[in-house]
Amino acid sequence: MEQIRQKLGISFQDLEWALKQEYDRGFAQSVKEALEILDEWILQNRDRSRYKAVDRRERTVQTVIGVAVTFKRRYYLDVETGQYVFLLDELLGLPKEKQISPALTEVAVMLGVSGPSYRISAEHLEHSHGGKIISHESIRQAVLRAGEAVAAEEASKCARVRAKGGCQCCLSRWTG
Repeated sequence: MEQIRQKLGISFQDLEWALKQEYDRGFAQSVKEALEILDEWILQNRDRSRYKAVDRRERTVQTVIGVAVTFKRRYYLDVETGQYVFLLDELLGLPKEKQISPALTEVAVMLGVSGPSYRISAEHLEHSHGGKIISHESIRQAVLRAGEAVAAEEASKCARVRAKGGCQCCLSRWTG
């Protein structure tokens, strides 16, 4: 059997990684096509009196699968506000500046807060996906943003409760 494997030059591990790479390429292409179909649907169904299509721009987003997806979407002028917007990004809830998908951000935060370090979390993702997909600094930034969002939500909840007569869980924090 060893002679046959050496003659073919393949092992089960080689087969797994080769098929994963093929799957990744197919996944990226499918996501790209789906996003561009959605973008076309938005173009046809938008409020034409409010949103004027300006051009198409490319964006790349790193996904939870471990592959980056590059796609084109339309850039619109919102004539009511004078702002330029990507309606596809808004529809899907894609953050403006981030190049990391919301699902990958969620996984990164979970690994970042449960792991021994951001570096080890990044290495874990790299090992499980067969290549680097996110840096330890990106994980740290995602954890910080998630912490800020949780703190803001907690403060908002406490403010609503305080307005109704007092928040016992944080009364001492707010009264000094």
